[in-house]
Amino acid sequence: MKRGVYLSQQRKQISLTVFPNEPMARMAEQRLWQAGIPCMIKTLGVGPGLYGSPFNIPHDLLVYDHDESAARELLGI
Repeated sequence: MKRGVYLSQQRKQISLTVFPNEPMARMAEQRLWQAGIPCMIKTLGVGPGLYGSPFNIPHDLLVYDHDESAARELLGI
């Protein structure tokens, strides 16, 4: 690894799947973290403040590209 290059710059995040609401996305996120697969959730469209509830806003689940197959297998996608 070159000096000054961070590990996160060498990895690419990809969209694994989109969930219809935040609670479903959070459950998948927890399963991945428990299995040692780093991930993050991104709200699609406007944030929950505009509509007042995260239950009707789609959320994207992102993982690193090298973890995609393991994450898909774990979640059954």
